[in-house]
Amino acid sequence: MTEGEILTETDGMEIHERLKEARERMFETAAEAATAMGVNYQTYAAHENGSRGLRRDAAMRYAKFFNCSLEFLLTGRKSTYTRPDVRDSQAPVVDGDGMPVKGFVRAGIWQESYAPENDMASLPISADARFPKHLQFALEIKGDSINRRAKDGEFAVCVEWHGPVQPSEVVVVERRRAGLFEATIKVVEALDVDAMRLAPDSDNPAHKPIVIRQTDVKDGEEIAIVGKVLGYYRKA
Repeated sequence: MTEGEILTETDGMEIHERLKEARERMFETAAEAATAMGVNYQTYAAHENGSRGLRRDAAMRYAKFFNCSLEFLLTGRKSTYTRPDVRDSQAPVVDGDGMPVKGFVRAGIWQESYAPENDMASLPISADARFPKHLQFALEIKGDSINRRAKDGEFAVCVEWHGPVQPSEVVVVERRRAGLFEATIKVVEALDVDAMRLAPDSDNPAHKPIVIRQTDVKDGEEIAIVGKVLGYYRKA
């Protein structure tokens, strides 16, 4: 998939058929897509096979995840992808105001939105040349869930990510419900068709691995990988 690729309008297609077309550009099966997206497999499968109506909020999530426009998904009109696929991007570094600090992550803390806890709006570092600059951000680490890699008060430098991941990669995970979310950083330990095991990297035994298994995700709750960690930053 390349930046600017166009989804072709197909006369007579229903919304669920366009959803399947968009999914097949990134994932071979609906189960793989549901696992990566952090949604209940039965819910997603019902949307894709047309047995369950698709609400606008769900359609917006799918459009963002599958890199297609909401207009295409709902109407079938031709539209370019809304953002480049970061897997293949070789965008150059663009220096400017540094790396923006999006907020903080800490397991067990539920919040309404990301919000920095201090006055630091950016870090004095450049973007990673492998990924588009506008998709990169930093998160302040709170707690000791990954203290073997980064300690409390240090920063994880991340790129927005909604696609497949590989074992040993470090990811930002969100669990959402009732308008709130919990964000944490975990290491991908193992992958299966319908499950993903994510582990802390800590010397504190209180932190335990979690398993994302889409058959266990309830309606109204979402668990999803939203970013990949590229590195860490410690203030001087």
